[in-house]
Amino acid sequence: MRFLILIVLSIFLWANQIYLENCKIKQLNLSKIPKKYFVEFYKKAPLDKKTHKYIGITLKNLEKLIGNANKLIFLAYDDYKTTFNKKEINSPYILFVFYEDDKPIPLYKRGPAKIIYLIQKNEDYFFKSIFLIKKVICEK
Repeated sequence: MRFLILIVLSIFLWANQIYLENCKIKQLNLSKIPKKYFVEFYKKAPLDKKTHKYIGITLKNLEKLIGNANKLIFLAYDDYKTTFNKKEINSPYILFVFYEDDKPIPLYKRGPAKIIYLIQKNEDYFFKSIFLIKKVICEK
């Protein structure tokens, strides 16, 4: 039983970390991101069509936390990779999200973090997302 508890705890701790490469820090603990950076919004998810409360930060604020970069490259657990240039990093409509309905996003819900693109603030559904983020690479 203790072994099972240890495994569950280690999975939770592992899933709460985003690994960083070429950034000023090596890991980003999602639960320790300062609340002053938080952005909260409500959107319908494309698959379940339910409205969810999302909490995250803009890519610009993420960059402030992890180090100045000309590009941010996000790598997912399924090896999907996408790159954001400086213009995209400064966009207020591209968000790094790590809470859904006031809870950390678990791996089975495509967490621990997602990138959500919002075309406009008033739309019902978010336009596009990247999920299962495990690593961010800062490129100077």
